Amino acid sequence: CEHGLLVLGLAAWLLWRNMAEKSKSQIPDPKDPEDGAGENAPARMAALAAMVGALALGVAIFTALTGFLAQTDWDSQWFSVQAKDVLNAVGIGAFFNTMNTGQVLTLHIAALPLLLGLLVGIHLFFIRRDGPVKPIDARQQDEQAN
Repeated sequence: CEHGLLVLGLAAWLLWRNMAEKSKSQIPDPKDPEDGAGENAPARMAALAAMVGALALGVAIFTALTGFLAQTDWDSQWFSVQAKDVLNAVGIGAFFNTMNTGQVLTLHIAALPLLLGLLVGIHLFFIRRDGPVKPIDARQQDEQAN
């Protein structure tokens, strides 16, 4: 399982690097007085919004896991044992005990929804600020200016 985290980290790094390479022409050069001061949002910001969205998806999946474990039936008990083995193999088993119902409920009801709401809010902020599609009013103003 640690290989999965390594592959995910490598994919995020490659995405960031690729977007940074593609956005070099869009990033204004502060030393060049003729360079337009950031007319286009850099692709690096779009990559940051994508990474925050991917992190929010991971938190949502973890919230679903804790919701399944909170059922406290035989299926969720068996799944708790399997999830504990996976978390121990990844190295985060000391921080999250799937067999502790109180910890699972606290995470599912309080901590993870707050974190998920915060991440979704940050993601939407990045999309609205730097997104590839401008709001309708801004597009009409750009068309009138050209």
